[in-house]
Amino acid sequence: FFFSSRRRHTRLQGDWSSDVCSSDLGAVAIVDSQFSSGNTTFATVSQTVLDSFSASTYRSAKYLVQITDNVSNYYHVTELLLIWNGTTVQKVEYAVVTTAGELGTVDSDINTGNVRLLFTSTNAQSKTVKYQRTLINA
Repeated sequence: FFFSSRRRHTRLQGDWSSDVCSSDLGAVAIVDSQFSSGNTTFATVSQTVLDSFSASTYRSAKYLVQITDNVSNYYHVTELLLIWNGTTVQKVEYAVVTTAGELGTVDSDINTGNVRLLFTSTNAQSKTVKYQRTLINA
């Protein structure tokens, strides 16, 4: 498979390994799955919605989340799996790595028919949160 954009290219090989120069594709759909990414910057201890998608279209998700404290230059990365039954989200978080302790907590819920990925910072310093998401259809 070969996907191209105006400035960069991404190639997925038949063995599903990838040769990635850069990715500005937004979302890529491959039979019954969707791959996408996003980022946001904020300075609050209030819970922030990082991402949301239809709970009826998809049944499970995998996230790789990277958090940067823009003031202290500390870093935190974690991986999560989510699955839901239409009303309740079950979450497992694993592979947590930090340079100076956790910078916040990642959670999830279902709100008005959408599964949401939520983040609550440990302090009000400026943070940038980036994520990569894989969804599998219901």
